[in-house]
Amino acid sequence: MLAAIFVAPPALLFGMFVYAFYENYAIWPYSPVSYLVMAPALRSITPIAQCSPLVYQRYFQECGGICGEQQRVWFGTTATLDILQNTYDLDDLRAQLDGFDEVSLHMSTGRPGLPEGCSEASISAYDDYAID
Repeated sequence: MLAAIFVAPPALLFGMFVYAFYENYAIWPYSPVSYLVMAPALRSITPIAQCSPLVYQRYFQECGGICGEQQRVWFGTTATLDILQNTYDLDDLRAQLDGFDEVSLHMSTGRPGLPEGCSEASISAYDDYAID
């Protein structure tokens, strides 16, 4: 009982700091921090025609006119952009990501480190902060 009294407050405080300040470009799925900082709707995305690992990203935009938080899911795929657009309903995802202002799907080819014929697909969600 005493252990819970002394351990719970620091653990809770640490969790709050992780949630508020954690910024990482390579958060692995099923890691404890992914459940803490990533939006559940983004964690529920299942890659199609996957050819490289699924990675989550969370980072903050510096204030210089636009301030906000960006969360991204990216993975390598052999699918085309048309197939991805037909698979992922961005309007539904936007509705699930209540509070996020923009949701977009991007695809790029030729990223170093990806296998031949493997393109990078990313689904991004952006939430800007209102500065009063």
